[in-house]
Amino acid sequence: MEKWNCIKYSCLKLYKTKILFYICISKNNNLIKKNKMENFTIHIFGYGETQINSEALSVKVATDTLTTVTPLVEAVFAQKPADNPTLITEFHAINIFGYNDVRWQSKEGFSVVDDADLKPLIDALIAELESVPPTVV
Repeated sequence: MEKWNCIKYSCLKLYKTKILFYICISKNNNLIKKNKMENFTIHIFGYGETQINSEALSVKVATDTLTTVTPLVEAVFAQKPADNPTLITEFHAINIFGYNDVRWQSKEGFSVVDDADLKPLIDALIAELESVPPTVV
């Protein structure tokens, strides 16, 4: 296993969104940049807003402005328990706690734990959220 020496940096991205990243140099001097997005929470609210909160990013936007939400919502709903055919697609919120804990919140909700197939969809949503200007409240 290759060992990395990492230095923490933070910078202001377009629209003055603070992004935290690491510059890492491997043992054989390969240079990489890694976004620090291990610990994050995403809320997709049924009333039409999506927000992300992490060390690196805090943004809340209208869900209908995001193109990556629908594929993620559909993939999460596809994981609903087979023994609950009455579960409907309407939801109060979908709460995503990192990559390994996704919770469909409705009258009869469910959780998805450790589903690697959701990771690329979550990454796509994070990338899209990083590119939108933050809202001013």
